[in-house]
Amino acid sequence: MPPSSDSNAAVTAPILILVVDDNPDTTMLLEFALKRRGRDVVTASGVKEAMEVARTQKIDLLVSDIGLRDGNGHDLMRQIRALAPAAPIRGIAISGHGGTEDLEQSHAAGFDMHLVKPVSLDALEAAVVRILA
Repeated sequence: MPPSSDSNAAVTAPILILVVDDNPDTTMLLEFALKRRGRDVVTASGVKEAMEVARTQKIDLLVSDIGLRDGNGHDLMRQIRALAPAAPIRGIAISGHGGTEDLEQSHAAGFDMHLVKPVSLDALEAAVVRILA
């Protein structure tokens, strides 16, 4: 008897990744790379737009630049986590700075990982896999 089509429903539930960066080229590259690897991705160019997305869609993972024109990724992570404190979102911070203090600030804001620019697309995918495992 063939397996039921519902048998893997929980395993194959789509994961939605929100990519936030105020550089359109970077946003497009990250979106393309993640989609090419089969990920569902939505993008935003800043804190305000990202919060609009987070209020209307269930985001599973935030990938955000720290330095944004209308705020910063640390504050964004805190705001998104406040929307659903019982089910905190996972996150990957991306920044041009990678000192101990930068890593501590990202962790304190709720990010699981902090990647330093320039980020290789393979490193980003490895981080996504590790966090969502």
